Amino acid sequence: MEAKTEKLSVTGTDLRLGLGLILALLLAHFLPAAIQPLSAGTAVIMCTQDNARFTWKSGLTRLEGVVIGGVIALLVVLADNAVQSAYLFILLCGIGVVLNLLCCRLVRMPGVVARVSCITFALVTLATTGEVRFKYAALRVLGTAAGALIALGVAWLWDRCFGKKQEAAQI
Repeated sequence: MEAKTEKLSVTGTDLRLGLGLILALLLAHFLPAAIQPLSAGTAVIMCTQDNARFTWKSGLTRLEGVVIGGVIALLVVLADNAVQSAYLFILLCGIGVVLNLLCCRLVRMPGVVARVSCITFALVTLATTGEVRFKYAALRVLGTAAGALIALGVAWLWDRCFGKKQEAAQI
């Protein structure tokens, strides 16, 4: 019996991902005080879908998850700044993740996006300390919004220039 072999190819979605990431990194380079390269870049990668309509839906869902995770994280940060107890902070982090997941379920967010929301929660609460966490949360939302909009723009232009049909380029 002959083994089935697949041809190695680059799809239109692959190319849109690459172009979107380049644009996100350029934006972050020119606006370093406002756009985080990691947030914008991961948003492009996570939001880019086969066409503009699905990319738009994915971008809105991801942004919603980042906002939920960021807001709940900021509530934990406020409590941490007020009480400044390591044990209470640890307890609040666990409660915060559960609350984060509950809020995501309330808005019927897909499970993988709810996990991304928890990553935002963890980054805001754990990656920095003190007042910097408030700025980080705002920049995370801005970077994610920028990346989602870049993914949408690239997908929209791609659909207009090449159509919605995805042709694979053989390599």
